[in-house]
Amino acid sequence: MFMLANLDVIALALIVAVPFYFLNRYLLKKIRPSETGKRLALYFISVLILALLYSIASVLIMVWIKHRG
Repeated sequence: MFMLANLDVIALALIVAVPFYFLNRYLLKKIRPSETGKRLALYFISVLILALLYSIASVLIMVWIKHRG
């Protein structure tokens, strides 16, 4: 039973990681952080905010799924 709960968390992490990967690649193309320090700072702030939002969304989805089942 405990093993199934861990697999759910791992599966959700993998499902959430795929769009994050492609969004990060888009940000790298759009912001081009290797050109200036200002762009690098903008990229870091963008990734930090995006990671925070993804973390919050993942937790809310897990709570919603566990609450339903």
